[in-house]
Amino acid sequence: PTLANDTWQHIAYVGDSTNIRLYVNGTLTGTQATTTTSPTFDGKFELGGTANFSEDVTGRYSDLAVWERALTPAEINAIVLAGTHAPKDSLVYTDFNGAATHTF
Repeated sequence: PTLANDTWQHIAYVGDSTNIRLYVNGTLTGTQATTTTSPTFDGKFELGGTANFSEDVTGRYSDLAVWERALTPAEINAIVLAGTHAPKDSLVYTDFNGAATHTF
C-alpha cells in the first residue's frame, strides 16, 4: 500500500503457519498464504528494509513490539485506537526513546 507522507501510520505484520497478513491503521491490506511453520528467531531483526538494502523504508519509527503469537484483528484494532501499545504481553517493546520495557 501507499502510505501518506508526514502522517502517523500504524503498521502490523502478522504471521502464522498458514498466512502472512499486513495491516495498515487496523485495516487488512494484504494476505499471502504460506506453507512454512512460524519462523524462529535467530537473533537478527530487520526493520524498515531488506538485508541488501534494496527496499529501504524512509521514515521514522515511534514504537516497536514483538509477540510470540499472531495477534487477532481485534487486538490490532485496539492498539490502533489507543494510539500506542500497552506492552503487557509482548516479548519485546521499545518506544525508541530508550524506554525498553521488555527484552529477550
